[in-house]
Amino acid sequence: MGGYATMMFLAGLVGVPEELVEAARVDGASEWTAFWKIKFPLLMPVVGIVAVITFVDNFNAFDVIFAMAGVRGTPNYSTDLLATLSIAWGSPVNNPRGCLTWGLAQPLPR
Repeated sequence: MGGYATMMFLAGLVGVPEELVEAARVDGASEWTAFWKIKFPLLMPVVGIVAVITFVDNFNAFDVIFAMAGVRGTPNYSTDLLATLSIAWGSPVNNPRGCLTWGLAQPLPR
């Protein structure tokens, strides 16, 4: 997934109009300020898309991780994904505190 995200961010950065950055430079903005005030807000749709694609990709890898490492994420939780972590911490048996937390208790009404 890292390559796709990099290409999407690169395409987003190339798509930022140079006139906006040049106008900021004329107004006295540094490169750092031009990035955070102009380029980054224009990249927010790309950030959202990359976040959604990464989230979905993590859940697509659930079956492989679960079959190979189980809920425990062995060795030393290095193979944990959000899906396996929510299953592991959602049941009182696997939760280190012994109570339901944000895992399976999330969809329950409060």
